[in-house]
Amino acid sequence: MNAAAFAQTDPTPKIAPGSDADLQSTCAGNVSMRTVKNGTWTKPTVAQLLVMANGQDVDAMNDLCTCYHTREDYEESLYWCKSASAKGDVGAQNMVAYMLRMGQGTPADPRAAFALYQQAAKNSLE
Repeated sequence: MNAAAFAQTDPTPKIAPGSDADLQSTCAGNVSMRTVKNGTWTKPTVAQLLVMANGQDVDAMNDLCTCYHTREDYEESLYWCKSASAKGDVGAQNMVAYMLRMGQGTPADPRAAFALYQQAAKNSLE
């Protein structure tokens, strides 16, 4: 599979397993703060992140990518990184390239990873 096809796969939304206390604990330090209607800062739960990510929230996709990567659930992490990457997020594009280079959640493919890194660099300049 070429790098462009790999990175631009727009996966269908899914609700991932793992909204358990263990995953919530893993994610606690890795989730971005969000504002709520009353103006206070809060961190969403994993269940809330899944709802937001399935609603095409790129920040939530990135948070799930980080949560699952921290937990070393690389297939799930790659799914959410690719989801954010498909929405044009340069950080997610770099993470997909890294995971492809390292063989995390997918067979290692350094050439495709290099092409993705180049594409992410180009996108960051636009």
